[in-house]
This record gives sequence, structure tokens and C-alpha cells, in this order.
Amino acid sequence: MGRRGRTETFLEIHLNLLREDHIPLLWYLFSADALSVDGTFEKLLDSSKDYATSLGERLRQRVYQDAIPQLAKALVTAQGLKSSTQQDLDFTYHMALTLLFRILFIAYGEDKDLLPYKTNDLYRARSFKQKAREMVRIREEGTDFDTNSFDHWDDAI
Repeated sequence: MGRRGRTETFLEIHLNLLREDHIPLLWYLFSADALSVDGTFEKLLDSSKDYATSLGERLRQRVYQDAIPQLAKALVTAQGLKSSTQQDLDFTYHMALTLLFRILFIAYGEDKDLLPYKTNDLYRARSFKQKAREMVRIREEGTDFDTNSFDHWDDAI
């Protein structure tokens, strides 16, 4: 869906991807009632905006409450910091942010076919997407990660 102004708002639908049991929902998008002021189309746009806002809030929460603290702890351990100064902690925090954003950048590139994930077998075997699948498999199998090995990290850099 694109929304820039009242005359530039549009909804793109790939009908070949629409399941047959969802076809009646087209009435809620394109009927005269749906397109009227405060119709179901406007309600859908408002709900979409609310969902995007809540999604952004949840993502922010996961980044700053889950990902960054874990990355920062790992970086403190990797640096061998015992009694850290405020400068050490600030530097580690910025390193964690940089690392997270680089990972997200690569993941985005792989997902949007900006990197050769689909066309290069060697890249695919060492990709972040493949590494994530391996990590999930290891966790699902209940196998402990070897805390003395840096193989996964070395593969990523």
C-alpha cells in the first residue's frame, strides 16, 4: 500500500496470491461503502498505521532490552574487561550498536536479493541466513554452544 496524500493513496493486490476464501474480503476494500469517508478502507488504513507503530515499538524494545545488552555482555567478555570505566562501557555500547546494525544491514541485503544469496552456492553456505538456521537447529536439538570456540563468529566476519 502506498499513501502520500488523498489522491496518491493506493492499494496493490496480487489476485493470483489471494486465497479463494479471502475473495469476499475484496468487497470491504472496493465497494462504494468501503471507499466512502470513514468507510472500511479508511479504517484499514488507520489500523495499518496503528499496527506499524506498535511493530516499531516492539522492535525498539527487542533491540534495546534484548539484543544490545546481550551483545554488550559478549563484547565485554571478549575484551576481557574486568573493572570497566564509563569510557569502556560507552565504547562497548557503541560497538554493540554498530555490530547489530551491520548484521541487520547484511540480513536485509540477503532478504531483498541485494546480495548473491540465491545465485551463489558458496555465499549461501556462509550467509547470515544459513548461520541463523544453523543456530536455530543447534538450539532446537538442545546442544550446548561451545563457549571456547569462535567458529560461528569467525564464519561471520
